[in-house]
Order: sequence, then C-alpha cells, then structure tokens
Amino acid sequence: MSSVSMYMNRYDIDGEKYERYSPRRNIFILPIVECVAYIAYNYTYKFLYEKTRPIHSDRVDLSVKMLSHGYGCTHVGPERILVEESMILLLLNPVVSAGIVFELGCGAFSFERDVEFLASVRSDTPYLYVRVHPQSYRALKSIVVACNIDHPGCERVEVDYGNLYNIYSSYFEKIVSRVAGMERVVIPLRRALENSRLGVINGASNPSSIITNRVIGEFMEQMITKYNTTVIEGQFSELVPEKILRLARGDKELEQKLMEMFRRNLSFKQAPEQPEPTPGNIRGGIASLEMKQVMTTLRVPFNEGIVDPTIGFDAVSLGELISSGRRLIKNIKEGRFREASRILVGLLRYNGFKRGLILVESAGYDPMTGNVLAMMGVNTIYFTTGLGSPWGGLVPTIKVTADKHTWMRYGGEEGFIDYYIDLSRSRGGIMDDLESILVETYSGGRVRHENIGVLGRYLYGNYVIGVETYNLTLQQIYMRA
Repeated sequence: MSSVSMYMNRYDIDGEKYERYSPRRNIFILPIVECVAYIAYNYTYKFLYEKTRPIHSDRVDLSVKMLSHGYGCTHVGPERILVEESMILLLLNPVVSAGIVFELGCGAFSFERDVEFLASVRSDTPYLYVRVHPQSYRALKSIVVACNIDHPGCERVEVDYGNLYNIYSSYFEKIVSRVAGMERVVIPLRRALENSRLGVINGASNPSSIITNRVIGEFMEQMITKYNTTVIEGQFSELVPEKILRLARGDKELEQKLMEMFRRNLSFKQAPEQPEPTPGNIRGGIASLEMKQVMTTLRVPFNEGIVDPTIGFDAVSLGELISSGRRLIKNIKEGRFREASRILVGLLRYNGFKRGLILVESAGYDPMTGNVLAMMGVNTIYFTTGLGSPWGGLVPTIKVTADKHTWMRYGGEEGFIDYYIDLSRSRGGIMDDLESILVETYSGGRVRHENIGVLGRYLYGNYVIGVETYNLTLQQIYMRA
C-alpha cells in the first residue's frame, strides 16, 4: 500500500471531528473589497522586504496567495451575501494553512464575526482580521482581530492607522513562523484519499477531449470505488444526462434538481461582463461561452463519463448554495455558531453524503468552476485540456491531455501540462500513471502551473516563501444563480 506525506487539518463542525489533508502550506490573504487590496499587498510585500531576502530557486516551502476579485469599493444586498459565503467556504478549504481578511472600514458591514466563526471551526488554524480605517477616518481606529495565533480563541485590538503596519507585521511574522513549522504526516494513501476531496474540470474543447474526459471519468470512478474518495465535478454536462438521470430514478427531488441544472446549462446566456473565451478556444471555433456550453452538451453522448450505477451521487446548485449561505451568515452575525456549523454540514455534504460523486452546477468558464470546487473543499483538481489552457487554480491542478500536438507544444520539461494520455497504451497503465501523479502531488511534488504562477520567492530562515496572485471572479461565479 502506497503512503503519502501531507499536512493534516482538524475541523470541529456541528460537534463532529473531521480530518482533512492538504498537499500544500498556504497563507491566503483576501481583501474583501478592491479598495483595500493595495493596502493588503503593500503591507505584505513590505514585511517580505524587511524580514526576508529574494532568492532565485525552484524551491517553494509555503505560499502566500494574494486573492482579489472584480468588485468595486461598495456592494450591498445580495452581493454582500455572495462575498461572505465565498470567503467562508474558501478559508475553510484544507489548502488554507492560515487566512488573513482585510476590510475597508466604511462602516457598511463587518466580516469580523465570520473570521471568529472560522477560527472556532478550525481551532488549529491561525486567522487574522484587519479592518482598515485610513487617516480620513480620524475619529475611528483600525481594528485587528487575531485568532489562534498566540493562543486558542480570538483577541481584538484597536490601533491608530499610522501604527497599523507594525501590528500587522508582528502578527504576520507569527503566522509565517507557525505555518513554516507545520510538519507533514506520513499516512497510507487510502486514508488520505478517504479524507480528501478530488475535483475534476473538463476544460478541453477539441474533439480529442471526448476520449480524454472518458479516461479521467474512469480514473475518478476508480478513486470512488477503490479508495472511497469523494469526487466533486463542475461543468458536469460532460456527463451523459440520460445516464445520470437513470441513476437518479426513484429520487424525484434529485431527478428534478438535475433536470433543472442541465436545462440551465443548455440555456446559458453570456452576460456583458463575462470574459470571452481564451485564444485556444477561439482557435477551436468557439466564439462565445454560450457556444462552448452548448457544444459541450452536444458532445455528451460520445462520453461515457462515470458509468458504475452503484456509485452514490448528489447534486448541488448555486441557488442552493446561496440560499444556505443566507441562513449561515445570519446565524454567524447573531453569534449562533453551533447552528451555523450545522448549516455548514449540509452545505458541504460532510454528513449523509461523505463518499461518492457530487455534481456542482458551474459555468463553462474554467476559473469560475475551479473556484467553486475550491469552495466545496477540494484539495486537488484534475483538469483535462484539449488546446492547452495555462489556467492553474487555487489548489494544485493536474493538467492532462490526449492531444499529441497540444502535448508537444505545451508539455515536456518546460511546459505547463503535466501528463500526456497516450491512448495506444493499456488502460491499466494510464490509470497507474494518473494515480502516481496524484501521489507525487500529495507528497509535495509541485505541478507545472505552480512553477509558472509564483511571482517571487523569499528566504525566511530556512524556508522559501513563494508569492502568488489570483483573481476570484466571484461575481461571475454566481451570476446565474
């Protein structure tokens, strides 16, 4: 039996204890609004320049992930719920070893209680909340809430804006030291997979992807049946609707939900603010995301997907996520953390559906789908590509292709595709290779897109910190809900 070395995270949700494993140590920095992103980035880089030194190395021991999104400086009503829910789900992901939330202190709302709730669910994970009141708010002090850093629980301090960086720097140094000190635990592969979640995105958009996706579907089926893994799939119209609906027969509620989700995928409409397809998709003849979604569904009958009728499965719609998010956040604001925790169990399907396949409704735009999967707790994603998408993601994203020309152009030692599926080989050999890549990733091996995405590396003691930036596109994720 293979073993892997991973970082272990402990959760206490609705009175139940959970273990979730991560192949990475990541400090997530999330500015709630665009206006405060500059302050968050400036403070963090200032710390790195003062406390570390730049280093030219391929090695990365832990990552600082700078997150941003397309919102402006104000948002109210439903958008606030979307930001809060997304933040909570992202910062619960096991790839997050520490979370830092920056908020502009305009007084419209506060995410302080959300951070306190996260800290109560993950008592072994440091969280920091910073509400910035700039000099223009002379009568108000900035607020820093530090959770699980010096001791369990949270402490709150008020500070003048002029001294805010010094306080942030002090806490950030403690967070970096604590995350750097995390040790890997060697565990059997079966145990790691039973307590992990694998994501799959069928991002390929040329004819070879039909077979590619089938191979990945078989591999995910193997993960479910052999290792009892939970697999979460976005862009699920790659699966056969008739076959999925056959599996759902007898469960009218689930069947109706699936039919509605497929219908919504077929009637997908492109909004003006939605990004256009990548150049690779355009070269493949796809002029819009609406066309991509329709072509994906038309391709479905040729793709067997996951075929074992004994596999249990469930479906999650974005409307359901938002509806649950409203109740979740209401309870957090009112301090009912236990009730909020109970809602979280249903939202993430931790109880009642711990194993099998979960279909999550998502758009045909890969970063949107990847972020939704990260919100659902996946720690690794398999991404099939036909024309060579360089997109990576917040969690390790293993990119595979069955297109030889794509592999020759974007694979190899210098490329960003991790594996070429040679269809002339035996199915067993391909399955073994896909599992070997997963084992290597779990044990610390960096996938190709991670080496491209790191903007800088800094030496802190004996540890190398890699800094990366990501755009969450939260508004686009939820635009159809």
